[in-house]
Amino acid sequence: MDNLLPFAPAPRVLDPDQFADAYLDWWTNYLTVQRFADDYGLTVDHARMLIEIGKACHQMRVAELQEVAA
Repeated sequence: MDNLLPFAPAPRVLDPDQFADAYLDWWTNYLTVQRFADDYGLTVDHARMLIEIGKACHQMRVAELQEVAA
């Protein structure tokens, strides 16, 4: 599997779109946080944090698109 997350193994700063994309990857391709964490070389706690931040970024992106469409 290609590594979607640019900070594995060396930490880097992600922009909101990268967080949102990671969340969408988890949402569409994984049944468990454990499997997501395993595939990306993260701890389960780090994967949960990534998913939570990504969800918030995704929700902001959707809200911005809805404003533009209105």
